[in-house]
Amino acid sequence: MVEMKYPMICNETVAHNLRHLRKASGLKLSDIMDFLGLERTATIYEWESGKYIPGIDNLYALSRLYHTTVDSIISSDDAVHFLYCNAVYISFSGFARI
Repeated sequence: MVEMKYPMICNETVAHNLRHLRKASGLKLSDIMDFLGLERTATIYEWESGKYIPGIDNLYALSRLYHTTVDSIISSDDAVHFLYCNAVYISFSGFARI
């Protein structure tokens, strides 16, 4: 049995946090696109839908824009959400917990 000894970064957590931060700040996707120098809003939509996670450079820039930390973007204090993300990881990786 493989046991994780470190926290996981969960796409759904990052997506939820990015959506919440953007909406709370009153910014539009195009505002974020311009701030990061991206060519399309679809990239941000993919982050906010959980399809992809932004690279560390974009996570850092977003943390500065939202006046928060990278850790607050990538993590969750919600135990249920944490367990869900670990279950998804386990089902995709083939690892099992007993």
